Amino acid sequence: TYIITVTDRISIQSGAHLGICTSHHFPSRYSSTHYAEIKGITELVVKSVGIKNGPIYFQMLIGSEGVKVNEISCRVGGAHEDEFIPELTGINILDLIIKGALAEELALETIRKHDVQALQQKASVELVFARPGRVIRLSDTKDVKKIPGVVQAGYYVGPGHQVGEIDNATQRVGYMIVTAKTEEELKARLNAAYDVYRMENENGDNMIFRDFIITY
Repeated sequence: TYIITVTDRISIQSGAHLGICTSHHFPSRYSSTHYAEIKGITELVVKSVGIKNGPIYFQMLIGSEGVKVNEISCRVGGAHEDEFIPELTGINILDLIIKGALAEELALETIRKHDVQALQQKASVELVFARPGRVIRLSDTKDVKKIPGVVQAGYYVGPGHQVGEIDNATQRVGYMIVTAKTEEELKARLNAAYDVYRMENENGDNMIFRDFIITY
């Protein structure tokens, strides 16, 4: 069992709706204090369930009672892991999945040498939400990607789309992947990226929420 990344899944509550994810932050703030427990539980679950190969996505909750498993899925996570994992680790997770599904030989040298705790880079996958309204204009993602550290950026909706109230993750309107060497640099780059990443309504107002930026 190889642990590739451990991230904090940042979430919000909107009324009665719990756990709406707004970003994934790497590295997890708990890596320095709970990594051994996280690794041990991961290996135990994989062995107990009888998982032989393929990707496994865990969600764990950490509190006064220690680490608790919230979810186990035989998949890559839905927060653009196929894009940020290669950027952080050099591991092409999507290529491995496809070749594994086709029963092709896998090159596992990189993943076998990988040490998640040795990674120095910081990263945030921003899962962007917007205020309710009709989308009239989007900024060019090419301009967003000119910001230092912005690895990728995109929109899920286009002009004419009616953005509703936040009820669940389907109200996300786009995403950005931002990397940096330090937490201070990451915060600065996130703010710079949000300055350029715009979604405007008929009044020219920027609809994008930027209140969810989290750095440590």
